[in-house]
Order: sequence, then C-alpha cells, then structure tokens
Amino acid sequence: MKNIKVNRIEKVLQKIYLGNFDEGDVALLFIWLRWDFVDNASLLDLANFVAHNNERDRGVSFEHIHKFVYNFIEVSEKGGSIYGLPSVFNKERVIKDLEEVLETLGLKIDKDKIENQSTKIIDCLLELMEETEFRFEDSRIVRCFLKRNGQKMTFCLNLDLKGPFIITSHNTIIQSNLFD
Repeated sequence: MKNIKVNRIEKVLQKIYLGNFDEGDVALLFIWLRWDFVDNASLLDLANFVAHNNERDRGVSFEHIHKFVYNFIEVSEKGGSIYGLPSVFNKERVIKDLEEVLETLGLKIDKDKIENQSTKIIDCLLELMEETEFRFEDSRIVRCFLKRNGQKMTFCLNLDLKGPFIITSHNTIIQSNLFD
C-alpha cells in the first residue's frame, strides 16, 4: 500500500500534468517534499521559501545575498571591486532536480508533461517567493527583499552607506538576480 504522502504527491502531479494547478498546489508539493530535498540545497531552500516566506535568515539564497551585500558594503568603505554573482536558482535545473527527487521516491513520472508545465511551475514558485524579506543584523542594511521581474526574481537592497567610496540613502534600491 502506498503511503499518504506519495498519494498526495501523485494527486498534485496529475493536476500539473493537466495544467490545472496553481501556487497552492506547488506550495503543497514543495512542503511535502521538503525533507526529501535535504541532499539538494537549492530545492531545500525553495521549499523553505514556500514554508517560511515571510522572513529568511538562512539557506543558499541568504548566503548568496549575504556575500553580495557585505562585498558591496566593504567596497563602499574601503574601495575595490563589486563582484556580481551568478543567480542562485536556474529554472531548468530546478525542474530537472525536482524530477530526480520524485523518481528517487519511486514515483513513475511523465517528464514531458512536467517539462511542458515548467514555466507555470516556476511562475508559481516566483509568486510564492515574492516580497520575502531577508533579515540582517546590520543597521546599514535598511531592507533586503525579493521582487519579481517577469520570469526572474531579483533581490533588492535598501542600504544606508556613508562611504567614502559609495554613499547611498535609505531610499536607494540596488538589485541583482536571484532566480533566472
């Protein structure tokens, strides 16, 4: 007999195959699979976004943003180069990794149908992630949050920097890609 979790996942997959799903279905799928994602830091972070999307202070996305923010602050104070970072999440990789996890659970999946719905799956994830705040214990970081820009997710920073190399006010917004 199949366990309840697998039955629930199969029901959501059927909705995905038919294109009859929304962000609530994707949220449930990622929440139910969260502990199956422990070996995949990116999928685990996405599942944690879904489960705890009000404020984040850990995970691969937080580490990515943390690195960028503190490089930016250091350059504002000491000079040097601001280093751009590649996006944390890639749409195609997220879908492929999701398929792999589903297969490791013994589910017979239709990859073609999942891939046909991949844009909508990603849209749902982006919808669930938008406006998530990242918590920093640094007064120079006024606010750090996610903002959707079409099919991409960017992180936005409001920094209050006094230079001498870069000076910003708390109204200045700096953006960089998180999900492409």
